[in-house]
Amino acid sequence: MKRLLLCAVMILFGCGPSQPRTEIVFLGDSITQSWDTAAAFPNLHAINAGISGETTSQMLLRFDRDVLQQQPAYLVILGGTNDLLHDVPLSATEANIVQMIVMARLNGIQPILCSVLPTSPAWYDERPPQQIIALNRWLESTAAADGLEFVNYYPHFLSSDKQLLPGVTLDGLHPNAAGYAIMRPVLRATTGW
Repeated sequence: MKRLLLCAVMILFGCGPSQPRTEIVFLGDSITQSWDTAAAFPNLHAINAGISGETTSQMLLRFDRDVLQQQPAYLVILGGTNDLLHDVPLSATEANIVQMIVMARLNGIQPILCSVLPTSPAWYDERPPQQIIALNRWLESTAAADGLEFVNYYPHFLSSDKQLLPGVTLDGLHPNAAGYAIMRPVLRATTGW
């Protein structure tokens, strides 16, 4: 009886077993959603907050619920490819990402920016390479100016002739297992995870 009473008091006052702190939230679109981040980073308590088809403005709308309420130490942001698909001006994409950076920092969360992945020629009409390159340049320069880590996946997905490597995507856009196998060490090398 004493043990039961003690357990009840501990739970009531928050002294019971605690959940591990979320170390990382991966925020993004289908590229993030399809990545088994728990298997890729088994020693870290991570949440995959990727949702297929989302633009950066949609990520921003759920930022409080999916990031701030989780109170992670780190936030990995990989988004923007669907902004290109929906002809969102680069300035709007940039503004959305800046808002995510500011909100994360104000809440003691360290944001990490990731490059958008290259695509095959089948996707060039919807996601022109020059727009992906422009967005990636902005992400890299913003990370440098703000003292953030920048995970540059882009060159690791290109062959020597600057084309998407064969066999690293399901459809010329979304990474397959081989593509995610490229991403994991690039992220680890940048962050030290």
